[in-house]
Amino acid sequence: MKKRTLTSNLIFAILVYFTNGAVGGIAVAAGPSFDCSKAAGSIEQMICKDDTLSPLDHKMAEVYAAASQKAVNEHPPVLKAEQRGWIKGR
Repeated sequence: MKKRTLTSNLIFAILVYFTNGAVGGIAVAAGPSFDCSKAAGSIEQMICKDDTLSPLDHKMAEVYAAASQKAVNEHPPVLKAEQRGWIKGR
């Protein structure tokens, strides 16, 4: 079996959260992880307007922050590269 990287563990954790946590009624903080008055793009505006997406964005930011702390000494910095690729592909 192939060993999972930190990035694949992050993706796995997010998928578990979205498939189980959001449906299972896990409490998440209200509102997105950013200031809606400064929402620049259509995606950010959509998140601000949606009562379901907004708390999920907040939770995703928490998960990413935790993963970033674990990836501080990662060489090469795979997590940052994966994030940039995800944003570019979005």
